[in-house]
Amino acid sequence: WNEFCRSFSVTQVDASGTLAQVSAPISFMYCFTGGAFGSVFVDLGDKHMVLDPNGERPMVRIVTEITNDEEGLVRFVIPDGEKAESLPEGCSIEFEDVEGMFCTDEATFETNGVNINKRPGGWRTYRKKGDPFGTLRIGDTTKLSPYMGGGTFTEKKTPTEVKFRSLASCTTHPGELPMTDLINFGSEYHQHVALQATLDFQVAHGKLPTPNSEEDADAVLALAHKFVNAMKAFNESTPNASIPAIDLEMMGGVNEDIVKKFARHSAVELQPLGAFFGGVLAQEVVKVGGKYTPVPGFLHFSAAETVPDTPPPDTAPVGSRYDNLISVFGAKFVSDLGNLKYFMVGCGALGCEFLKNFALNGITCGPGGRLTVTDADRVELSNLARQFLFREDTVGKPKSTSACAKATQMNSGFTPEALEMFVGPKTEDHFNDEFWQELDGVCNALDNMEARFYVDAQCVKYSKPLLESGTMGTSGNVDPVVPYKTKTYRDGGDAVEGGGIPMCTLRNFPHLIDHCIEWSRDQFEAIFVKPVKRAKVFAEDPEAFLQDLGDKAKGDASAVAKLIPDVATLINTLRSAQGATVESCAQLAFDYFHALFRDKLVDLITLYPKDARVVKDGVDKGPFWSEKKKFPTPAEYDPSDPVHAQFMLSTTHLIGQMLGVHTPYGGDDPSYLEDKRSNEWINGVVAGLTVPTYVAAAVEVEGEEKEEGEGDEKGAAAAVAKADPSEVLQGLLTDLASFRGTDPARLEPADFEKDDDYNFHIDFVTAASNMRAANYAIPPTDFSKAKLVAGKIIPAIATTTAAVTGLVILELFKMVQEKPIGDFRNRQIGLAVNNFTSFEPDEPVKKTQRVKMVEPDLSELGPEDFDETGKIKESSLREERTAAYPDKHSCWDKLLVPNDCTLAELVEHFKQEHKLQVSRWGLKNDPFVYPPKPVFDPAVFPALDLPKNKAFMAIRGDGRVPQKDKMTVLAAWEKAKQTGELPKQGKSTLEMTITELLAEKGGVTIEGRKMLHLEGISFKGTAGTQPTEDTPAGSLEGQDIEVPEVYLVLP
Repeated sequence: WNEFCRSFSVTQVDASGTLAQVSAPISFMYCFTGGAFGSVFVDLGDKHMVLDPNGERPMVRIVTEITNDEEGLVRFVIPDGEKAESLPEGCSIEFEDVEGMFCTDEATFETNGVNINKRPGGWRTYRKKGDPFGTLRIGDTTKLSPYMGGGTFTEKKTPTEVKFRSLASCTTHPGELPMTDLINFGSEYHQHVALQATLDFQVAHGKLPTPNSEEDADAVLALAHKFVNAMKAFNESTPNASIPAIDLEMMGGVNEDIVKKFARHSAVELQPLGAFFGGVLAQEVVKVGGKYTPVPGFLHFSAAETVPDTPPPDTAPVGSRYDNLISVFGAKFVSDLGNLKYFMVGCGALGCEFLKNFALNGITCGPGGRLTVTDADRVELSNLARQFLFREDTVGKPKSTSACAKATQMNSGFTPEALEMFVGPKTEDHFNDEFWQELDGVCNALDNMEARFYVDAQCVKYSKPLLESGTMGTSGNVDPVVPYKTKTYRDGGDAVEGGGIPMCTLRNFPHLIDHCIEWSRDQFEAIFVKPVKRAKVFAEDPEAFLQDLGDKAKGDASAVAKLIPDVATLINTLRSAQGATVESCAQLAFDYFHALFRDKLVDLITLYPKDARVVKDGVDKGPFWSEKKKFPTPAEYDPSDPVHAQFMLSTTHLIGQMLGVHTPYGGDDPSYLEDKRSNEWINGVVAGLTVPTYVAAAVEVEGEEKEEGEGDEKGAAAAVAKADPSEVLQGLLTDLASFRGTDPARLEPADFEKDDDYNFHIDFVTAASNMRAANYAIPPTDFSKAKLVAGKIIPAIATTTAAVTGLVILELFKMVQEKPIGDFRNRQIGLAVNNFTSFEPDEPVKKTQRVKMVEPDLSELGPEDFDETGKIKESSLREERTAAYPDKHSCWDKLLVPNDCTLAELVEHFKQEHKLQVSRWGLKNDPFVYPPKPVFDPAVFPALDLPKNKAFMAIRGDGRVPQKDKMTVLAAWEKAKQTGELPKQGKSTLEMTITELLAEKGGVTIEGRKMLHLEGISFKGTAGTQPTEDTPAGSLEGQDIEVPEVYLVLP
């Protein structure tokens, strides 16, 4: 068939009108799977064009300089948050927004266009030996005017022609095979020989070797030796061949173990390998169109470590659909698979593939098996392209129920329970302790990091294995997490959460749209979450809140300046909450519009004008606004601009939800506020609003920006200083005090949800991002990209999900067999570039005793402790010891408290059982649970009709109140005077049970719980603390001790 495809031709009419045979080769692909081995062969003909080798977004770089030379040198920097990757050798680039570099003669104009930005086809790049880092050359630029500043360049993908060889040629002369096993070096070549020998056996006997037949395996081994010897003879007779035949001599000859393992199960089809190679081969079909790099001939892959080390005794076929599995793993293994109790979180691209794999392998399909699947999302039309269990009739329906209904058609014994719920703290009443404890494991099928980390933490808490995986386009990763054997996903996972964008970039100097989206996501929290939470705290105890602000205001001027916008925002929230209407919500949104897109930018450009210079140590380093700093333009509201209107619309409605003006949103409801969703409606409201007056504020800068520019003592910061920030803050605090008595019951902070297109969340992020982008002349985003970035969604395609989920099932097989850690595999695949790497997972991070040298407090040092350069001498450093109990414990270990008890009994329990002293414990509503706060008899409080000075004198003279607690009693008396009620007789936290403390002071729901996390307990060593036998008695007394997480176990 391969030769037929290569020689295929078609009849065409040539230019002269004559019929002619024209070569039209057909792309040919071949795949073989047998047991835990598989191979792919690809032949795309003699002239295949690769238009884009990796499918990655073209790299963007910021230009800092272009020289006028015969070999013009371009200096560049990498945008914040972008990967620090090298540009491909010899790639082409296209410039954009470069100032200057205009053509100076007619000939140059015809070649390059009007300037460097307009050259047809871009600029071919190269490097010369000795060129500095962060540079490349583009050829002759002497006929261009000088570079004036600014600009970026973008990588331009260049087509490459690739020649493929036939199957016959690659069988005997495979050349360099893609490496797929980093642990067993060269195994790909041994597998190539095993494949050829097995196919030779099939030709000779008309069938593949009988499963588990040692006789047939030996026959295949003999054929392998015959093949290798023939290739050796060929190489000896043709020493000058351009490509030598396969040669295993340098690898120790034929690997008999690999050949026999290959032969024993070559007739067995394992579904996980089929899923993996189905994804790989489907991606190769896509590559026929020119995108991505095809497999250059053969690719061999092995998962031999999945197979039992010794053949099971129960591998005889029983006439069931699982006979292929039985022939490799045995009937007991298949039974164990069927009786698993698993939890699958997510039912999108990964989830659909997992459901298929579970059904086809009989996982959870036995009499004792159970699979719970949950996903709160609903099927969208776009899902049909990559989530194969969905059809047109399921669009708009729940993903979990739709996918499970389709998957059950594959196996009548497959009966998953489908739920429409998120997995997180808010659903712990359903996914409770009993639910988690009954599980055998968890399979994640999620598309965001926050949910992944939550599930990972639950698996650590309950000591459950986790099947974790992820995809991003054509790349994917597999991370098996095994209790006590491997790192957790958070400690060792390979999916990437973000690009690490510096805060100063997000705050003041964005230069990519991703920066604007990240900033907008932060603003969502700042506007719709934090103000309401702060308002609730203020309403619950206004005096304590005001006292706390007063204490913070005692800092330097910059601390005061930072408090001003926070307090102003809080006042706006509280004021808006009083008799809130749609109009007042819109006014608050209008205030935010001007604060974010006008005022902050006016502050910034006043501090750093367009002509600001970078001056360090008296030396002028050039213009401040250059490279990664784009000079911004403040905005004015324009009702004809749809972005302005969308910002106002989404912000108004989100504030309305936050302040209780709108009816609570039920979720995924396109009819919600449908009469108030148009630009015309919001502009009608805006017409009646007041444009807020600009008030100068300090610009928050850090790092290098603090030292740069000439504007440090002028501009907005100076304007704030002239206004006396302390007086401004005091006025705001007085205003804030007037809101005592506010009822926070109607206030409700937003809970960001990316998967609901009607809740205004992504609408806000999109509009705010584009407003910010317009400020900084950055190309805008759209709803989909804003959702992707803000929701930290990891994109998926069908080929990668099929391949990754197949590999995940192999790790599940190892978990069921209780394989050693050395047999598990973390895997990273890149279908676009044929990258398949496997390596053993890391062991958990162990906590043990550590000693490090730290600098003492300067007040403890004298002149003799410093060297001639002013640094502290090593001899003057002090030891800081950190001990761990038990020694070498990991996050998987736990300290369990077997019964509910009082806090005093808990303290004694740790003293007696672990020789540890509880040093402190704080909970959500009380940071001073232990050591306990003093509890006073109401009789120590003076009469409430006394003036403060006399009350204080009475407290000072009361011997029942210890000296250190007299101010505490006075503060409590003042609060009682305001309310008119003396405090009741309190109860010491030492007398309260742990469950009472968690419920009352931690806000923890106790009902239905079996494991309660005693978070935040700190310990010190006692005279008897000995994590190891070598620890000297008493050496850890009084020292801080690291311990595992502490849990209270309830019956």
